[in-house]
Amino acid sequence: MAKVIAVYNIKGGVGKTTSAVNLAYLAAQAGFKTLLWDMDHQAAAGFFLANDSALKGGLNGMMKDAALPVSKRSISAKIVATDYQHLDLLPSDISMRLLDVKTAEARGSNSVIKKMLEPLQASYDYIFVDCAPGLTVANVSLMHAADLVLVPVIPTVLSVRMLEQLNDFVKQDIHAKNAVKTPKLRAFFTMMDGRKLMHKSIYEQLCVKKKTIVLPISIPYQSSTEKMAQHQKPLAEFAGSSTAALAYDALWASIKRMRF
Repeated sequence: MAKVIAVYNIKGGVGKTTSAVNLAYLAAQAGFKTLLWDMDHQAAAGFFLANDSALKGGLNGMMKDAALPVSKRSISAKIVATDYQHLDLLPSDISMRLLDVKTAEARGSNSVIKKMLEPLQASYDYIFVDCAPGLTVANVSLMHAADLVLVPVIPTVLSVRMLEQLNDFVKQDIHAKNAVKTPKLRAFFTMMDGRKLMHKSIYEQLCVKKKTIVLPISIPYQSSTEKMAQHQKPLAEFAGSSTAALAYDALWASIKRMRF
């Protein structure tokens, strides 16, 4: 059964898509059958993989499909291949902007995303989900289906506050209400600038104070990560020796060792 990893943050602009694309790529390169689900209507994950495929049938098609018995669901028909072996993409389009509304309207909103994922579980080793920002109904539904909620965090005061709020929410609202399956929450640092004393201080403090959820891994702020959009490729494809690419290698190695 696939391990479902939601790359998520309440805040935007923290490196969710960059992280989801690089980690999915590394998993595929390691020989694992991997799916990257672009759940953000901006469709940036597909863009980073030079794949402009639209979501077949749009969001309405996905919602209708999720309402069918498992044996009749055809979400796999919406998946497209990428240029990389073992890596597939479930693309997004502008219709996904209504995912939160449609999930809220559905009966049993907490199980909507789980129903979408169920037919794919046996076909993949890892399913990485690039989430839209916000503590939305759709993202909460995903948390009920995920094995791991992976949170990229910028080392700033407000980002740390967000992480504490999210951790409390997962413990109180997801764990308490989902006895069958509860996700792990793990955070790592992005856009780290070692020249900034505040960045270094927050990194060091959280690695000690919240070592149960904060991984001692930081993705540095580098131009190479910004060039992913220019090259439309994962980091390892054009800047494999960069510090950022090596940091993602370390993050992937950490995830691979996790038991979940």
